[in-house]
Amino acid sequence: MAGAWLVGTDVANRRVPRRTVLVAVRQGDGTGDRPPLAELRRLADADGLTVVGVVVQTRARPDPATYLSAGKVAELAVTAQVARADVVIADDDLSRRQTRALEERTRTRVVDRTALILDIFGGHTREDGPVTLPVADRPPCAVIAGYANAGKSMLLNRLSGARARTGDGLFATTAPVVREVGVDGRTLTLADTVGVVRHLPYRRVDAFRSTIEALRHADLTIHVADASAPDVLDQISTVHAVRQEIGAGRVPELLVLNKIDVARPDQLDVLHHTYPDPVAVSARTGEGIAELLRTVATRLRQLELGPVS
Repeated sequence: MAGAWLVGTDVANRRVPRRTVLVAVRQGDGTGDRPPLAELRRLADADGLTVVGVVVQTRARPDPATYLSAGKVAELAVTAQVARADVVIADDDLSRRQTRALEERTRTRVVDRTALILDIFGGHTREDGPVTLPVADRPPCAVIAGYANAGKSMLLNRLSGARARTGDGLFATTAPVVREVGVDGRTLTLADTVGVVRHLPYRRVDAFRSTIEALRHADLTIHVADASAPDVLDQISTVHAVRQEIGAGRVPELLVLNKIDVARPDQLDVLHHTYPDPVAVSARTGEGIAELLRTVATRLRQLELGPVS
């Protein structure tokens, strides 16, 4: 579902998929395991857009005036016109100068990654309120965090029997939720949070403000990682960087490697060697869930008892 800036106020237009050309500047030789602009494609899909073209330029840095070189701007203009694109989306933040230059040369509306993410959140209906963790006389609380589409909501459903919205797309869940889970004769509070992506403008997204507060005040962060993702190491690093930036880096973390039913064995081996004592699970099949519950209960019990002197 698209948001307000993309389709305007004409309700009828919301039924018409908008066509977009994606554009990016990449350093290096442009090679890698992922298709070009894989994540931006998924963000566009989450916003109800149809990708009809891609233009990528390899260079040391974006041009400060036009983002791309003159030749690539001309290529982008042709691509957008031939594909009858409604909007061009850049994978980087654009200055007003760059945006204006690209729009003049392509004769197409131009927005950047941040605007796209804001539109995704603006267009979704919020089904849940902000995360509210008990603050007094409470048992320890665990917050489920991770990169977008790592399977956090599916894991919450598996652990708690909840029916939080899930989907195979970025930001299928746009509002944090809280559920209670019984384990070892006690009740644990679990909070699911909005997923992280690169360059997420989290301070400008209402739903992620709630995520920030939940991560800061949690007793334990259950960091869910998609063990099948080719760039899983980068995704884990991105989540760690965001936690540090928002002041949640000191909260103890339990790394959970999800989607082990479809992950490559060699990639799982790398993850186990890179990170100490992760818990491997499949939220889809239920494999490893019992061990995860026991581990969470043990970690929270240790937090209640405090450090051993």
